[in-house]
Amino acid sequence: MKKNFVFLMVQGLAFLLCGIAYAEINQGNAKDVTGSFSAITYYDPVVNINANGSDGPIELGPDETLNITISLNAEDHENEAADWWVLQVTPEALFYFDVKTLSMVENEGDFTPTLQVGLVSFEEVLILSLSGLQEGSHVFCFGVDLNMNGSLDAEPLYYDLVQVTVTDGGPESTYTNSLGQTFVLLSAGVFNMGSPEDEQLRYSDETQHQVKLTQPFYMQQTEVTQAQWQAVTGNNPSEFDGCSNCPVEDVSWNDVQGFITEMNAMGEGTYSLPTEAQWEYAARAGGKMAFANGEITESGCLNDPNLVAMGWYCYNSDDETHSVAGKTPNAWGLYDMHGNVYEWCQDWWSSAYFDSDEAAVDPTGPVSGSYRVTRGGSWWSSVGYCRSANRSSSVPDHSSGRIGFRLVRQP
Repeated sequence: MKKNFVFLMVQGLAFLLCGIAYAEINQGNAKDVTGSFSAITYYDPVVNINANGSDGPIELGPDETLNITISLNAEDHENEAADWWVLQVTPEALFYFDVKTLSMVENEGDFTPTLQVGLVSFEEVLILSLSGLQEGSHVFCFGVDLNMNGSLDAEPLYYDLVQVTVTDGGPESTYTNSLGQTFVLLSAGVFNMGSPEDEQLRYSDETQHQVKLTQPFYMQQTEVTQAQWQAVTGNNPSEFDGCSNCPVEDVSWNDVQGFITEMNAMGEGTYSLPTEAQWEYAARAGGKMAFANGEITESGCLNDPNLVAMGWYCYNSDDETHSVAGKTPNAWGLYDMHGNVYEWCQDWWSSAYFDSDEAAVDPTGPVSGSYRVTRGGSWWSSVGYCRSANRSSSVPDHSSGRIGFRLVRQP
């Protein structure tokens, strides 16, 4: 049972008991000092209140249902008459749950608890199920007063409380659809796209410039797997088939657009390929170096420690793809952004697109072209091609065992 907490002085003695909508709640087993009350002890009976199976504090979305349960161990006070009640303190009003009539009643000024009811021990009784709670902080309190005089007295009071915060219903930090594809919510942000002039193995089409992404988006945690592709299309075109958790590959940009059309028809959100800017923002995960976890130290197919930790490339791949999420994720929880398979992006590619170092806002690439962007390097690639800034491309109808993709989902 929660015992020590700091009260806010709010309207009336009833609010003094449970008026802690914004109070600090601590666990203890001794006493509480509140204003004129002093050395109030709370030992028995044992009173408990839970919200959705937790003694709190908990958070709920605006559409989630709140279930309140209470339990009571009357101990030496079994069958004694007592005043007892359940209170709900909301941002705007005080309600109480009448345990005699089993109803929630709004307090209109004079608090009237259920009076003179014999205490009976019971366990985990569901007394309240609410949905559509107002955004903000709510406190539910279950209390027993053994003075038996119909008023809220200083002692002996026995009570427990739970705090519930209803959020504004913003998107969850992760989302998993019916195919088992998990997406990580990436916030809007600003980053330097491209590579600095002193980065090893960089190319001239990587002119560094500031990019601002104004909207959050969900990035798939892994590349789309062979099993996920087959679940949607009924076939598996992969060159390295027989590995359901390996990335699907040998799919063209055009093939992927058909897959996305089928995904969007499932009614589980709006999917697309990431823009090139979204892809590099996600790959860097806040970093500014060649790889998400550090600088490049080797070239060719040599052992680059940072790349080995995060990706499959020509040094360690054995000339084949590998199961997704088999290496260390980046700081934002995304796997295989370096190596395994190249990943299609939505944009048309142009070698001159990065010629300007001017800042860009939500760039979507050239308006037309002959090639679509691929990013990230593959199992076949050498070290330099797996850098966050490296840009590659292919014609939209080309497929290869080196190219796969991951999806973006709108929040």
